[in-house]
Amino acid sequence: MEMQHKNYSRVRRMDEVNFGREESVTKKDDEACFIAAFSQPLARLSVYSCHLALSDTGNNGESKLIAASFNDGVSKFMLKVFSKTSLVSQNAILGLPSAVTSFNISKGVSAVGVAAGAAIFIYKNMRAFFKYTLPELELNQIEKEAWIHSREENFDFENLADVLTTLRYQPGIPLSQRSRIFLNLSSAEDRAAYAKANHQKPLSRTSNIVAMSAMKKSVPDETGVSCLIVATEEAEIQIMDCVAFTVLRKVELPSVPVFIQNSGLFDVDYKIFGICRDGVCYFFDRDSEPRILFTLSTHAAGFVKVNANLFVACTDETLHVYDDAGRIKHIRRLRGRPLAICELDVKDKGITGVLVSTSESVIQIFRKTELVDELKTNENVIALTFGRYDREDSTLVTVTENGALEVFFVRRKATFEKKEIAKTSREVGLAIKMPKMEQAYLDQIEVEKKNIQSMMNNFQYDLSRIRLMAGREMLSIHKKALAPSTDIYGISMTVSVFGVGPVFKLKISVTNTKETIDLKQRFVLGLIFNRHIFTIERKVVVLPLLLPGKSTTVEVIVRNTSENGETGDVKILITPREKTKPVISSIVSMPIAEPLSV
Repeated sequence: MEMQHKNYSRVRRMDEVNFGREESVTKKDDEACFIAAFSQPLARLSVYSCHLALSDTGNNGESKLIAASFNDGVSKFMLKVFSKTSLVSQNAILGLPSAVTSFNISKGVSAVGVAAGAAIFIYKNMRAFFKYTLPELELNQIEKEAWIHSREENFDFENLADVLTTLRYQPGIPLSQRSRIFLNLSSAEDRAAYAKANHQKPLSRTSNIVAMSAMKKSVPDETGVSCLIVATEEAEIQIMDCVAFTVLRKVELPSVPVFIQNSGLFDVDYKIFGICRDGVCYFFDRDSEPRILFTLSTHAAGFVKVNANLFVACTDETLHVYDDAGRIKHIRRLRGRPLAICELDVKDKGITGVLVSTSESVIQIFRKTELVDELKTNENVIALTFGRYDREDSTLVTVTENGALEVFFVRRKATFEKKEIAKTSREVGLAIKMPKMEQAYLDQIEVEKKNIQSMMNNFQYDLSRIRLMAGREMLSIHKKALAPSTDIYGISMTVSVFGVGPVFKLKISVTNTKETIDLKQRFVLGLIFNRHIFTIERKVVVLPLLLPGKSTTVEVIVRNTSENGETGDVKILITPREKTKPVISSIVSMPIAEPLSV
């Protein structure tokens, strides 16, 4: 096999997030981690990373590239097989492909699964072997009866549209694919024609497959039988037996999973991670139900699991690194918007890492959360896969946005180690790493574990005290808000007290100090007092129209009903009729009155 070896220039940058300008350095050719094996500019592939798989389909030790091309997304879906430097076969796919994976259908016998719509097409030796369709889902009874009535003569299909539209916007009532297509038609004539062509067919509801991966069932070696993990549009993850094609376990999630990763063995212990469309990562294992592992602040563009680390490429040009417990470890700034991500596993060197292609035509190589190399490409790479191709164990297969296919081999002398690079004059953006746990910190953790109950009690006491102080402060602010604010309304008030008790007369004079008058503005006078000490007949008085420079007098009778001769204050407030905050207030300290004699 004649191959054209071409050394691409490599660009190294700092992997930390920098706010200053950064200098880059070009690596020498002998330091490059990858060498170009061959390229096929006319491959015409329309794929993403989920549509690529490397598999030994002939079980002869030579792996081939399987690519499920979706063409324009409407028709002419093709399953293409590449071996060495050429296209060896292509077959039509009976639906829009959503995922491709390679798995062992029996011991030492590999097969390829292509998910399209609600079906999984199984290929053995690249020949159609089996078609598995997801079980039909339960139909809504009202929808079913509506389609049955549509078979009647002279049926008005607009009534069918009204019924289905009502069901469409009711939560928890999913519609069948036929009903969704019927409602998406714009004109009444198109709806009637579609309904007449399909209303005699039996109605069914199936789910579409969103993502798919494989997991070993009982033996961890490469020849062990696998299980398929399927994520559907019904927010379910199904684990399927590849021998009998039965569902071994079904798990429901709150949202639709779009990226799934797994580890372990189904018969022993396993872990499954799924990132959903809402940016939430869920986790479950053999003995537990799904729970939230972490939540992203933006959408995920790719997700891979390498050893005990979870790498998530986000659309905000960052690479988030979590451990398998959901704790954030690092956030790395990427060269551009991430387009594809895949795992790097060089088995003969024991090297693992992550490959991320960006919108700057650069593939960044991360190892243990550190950027170790960058591979410059001629175009933006939208699909990546790494593994064994032909008889080469470490091969990187890339597909560009124009459909070109490029294959790179790992150099024999490649170490994937981070080397010194030129630093910037403004080193202000270095990533902050988590400090190591000192002994004092570990001792403090043990003390808190032993005194958790007393610490909780102290916390509750402090919280109650803070609430009390906040309540007192709010009351103080409310009292201070009663201060006069006549700058806007121009209202002044004077209060006089007449009498020696126990009956007093309050004479309140209200004056409009402004030179203008607002005919729509009315004011209300109110009194606040202690009901155990005083009795006032007129507690609220609606003031007449206040003329400029004229005083309006209001007289109020106040009776002291205390038997012990107690006294108190009477608060007088004036507020606009349409508002509650007073514009002016006054506090009158009532004189001491003799007790009532019987």
